[in-house]
Amino acid sequence: MKMTKHLELTKRLAKAASLGAAVIALGLSATKAAALEIWGLIKVNGAEMSGVAIAAYDCADSAYLGLVYSGATDSSSGSPVNFYLNVPVENVRLELYYADVPGTPFSDQCRAFVNCGEVVPVDGKALVNADMTCGEAPVAPGVEGHGYWRNHPEAWPVDSLVIGNRTFSKARSLSFLRLPEKGDKTKHLFRDLVAAKLNVAAGNDDSCIQDAIVAVDACLARFPVCSGVRASSLTWKKISAAVKRLSGYNEGLLCAPAGEPDSIHAAEGSTGVGLHERRKGAH
Repeated sequence: MKMTKHLELTKRLAKAASLGAAVIALGLSATKAAALEIWGLIKVNGAEMSGVAIAAYDCADSAYLGLVYSGATDSSSGSPVNFYLNVPVENVRLELYYADVPGTPFSDQCRAFVNCGEVVPVDGKALVNADMTCGEAPVAPGVEGHGYWRNHPEAWPVDSLVIGNRTFSKARSLSFLRLPEKGDKTKHLFRDLVAAKLNVAAGNDDSCIQDAIVAVDACLARFPVCSGVRASSLTWKKISAAVKRLSGYNEGLLCAPAGEPDSIHAAEGSTGVGLHERRKGAH
């Protein structure tokens, strides 16, 4: 009889321990999953719209974090909301997809992006509102080199940029763009990333450089501009391919065309020789 009671007590304790471990694991999982709660209102051409796919990606390594679809608008909290997403990290970007015909492959759907730095966490929460423009694709203005953006601040489509998780005003960005490199490759990183982000903000296709932007942004988060990274360093060797891709994009060699020749000035360096002049010299 005592043996039976002992065995029963042992089973109960083991079951309780198992349940306790499960509860702890569930609690840890919930804590991890609640790193950032994102919600907001998604519109398509100005109209609140259900059926928009919202996919989240980690800005650190572009890892896919999950997807939800916008639904009916709920205004019970005082602010209209039609989607909610929970992700395990705070530094994220969002890709939005929408099509009038259900079942349309994502590659054929209308797209919009909420880039790294534009999802701003506050106490583990972030409000994201977006209005997608779908229909006839707007004509891309064409990309420009960093020299053009340095010399034409009036053409900037934004007044500030997030570079390496730091916000730079237009004036501060220009001051760094005007610094000579002097062997510090972080200045090289900075100028190509600034140009790429301005080209994207101006309305150019960025599908071919999204990963490169994420990689260079992450590098500048670790090694801010003017921190003295050398061309011989392992850091530069690891990131140089991504920088080269941004440079090619800014010259109109990838998925976005170059701007009109008459509008391009001093695309690189301080020689005063623009991309248009270099092209003419090649013929």
